[in-house]
Amino acid sequence: MPWAKLTLPEPRVKEGSFTVITLYEAAYRAAGRPQEANLYREYALGGDRVFWFTPEAAALVPVALEQYGADTDAAPPDIATLKHIAV
Repeated sequence: MPWAKLTLPEPRVKEGSFTVITLYEAAYRAAGRPQEANLYREYALGGDRVFWFTPEAAALVPVALEQYGADTDAAPPDIATLKHIAV
């Protein structure tokens, strides 16, 4: 399963970021905190926010990814350049 890339445009960053992280955190905890289910964040030009879901993390929140129009067939990013979101 590939990574998922969810891009929130600047006008939706505040509301969308809170919702995405909250949904991920709930699913992550309910699944017993799987070690490989990680979420990362980066800031894009123009104020957009990009969330990167490992394949295991993407499997936890398929409805949210679909709702926000995520690219669920994304190539793995260079995680050294991203901020890990710890929950």
